[in-house]
Amino acid sequence: MSLSIKKIPVFVFPNSLKFYLASKTTHKQLLTLYNPYDFPVRFKVLCTAPNKYAVIDPEGSIGPRMLVDIVIRHTMPIPANCNVTDKFRISMQDHTTKQVIKNTSFYPCVTKIHS
Repeated sequence: MSLSIKKIPVFVFPNSLKFYLASKTTHKQLLTLYNPYDFPVRFKVLCTAPNKYAVIDPEGSIGPRMLVDIVIRHTMPIPANCNVTDKFRISMQDHTTKQVIKNTSFYPCVTKIHS
């Protein structure tokens, strides 16, 4: 792998997630990782509060010019977790060596909706 590849950006959509206590439909959200490059990459999703979230398929590969959807489910949507910001990190790795190419972070929030 060339040195120029080591600084590739990570394409994540959306760049933040919002979980609403009063809306159960928001307790499960989709995160999309894109690989616009001509080579495969590996990814890993990490979280500062793993006891509050379930990440379906948190590790895997993305083929060249492909994308992967990851389901993130908030497992503890309770008032004590409202207005708390938790940090997720997406680590992109070289497919062969598993050496980290790039890390990116995003911050989902749990917000309480007042009726």
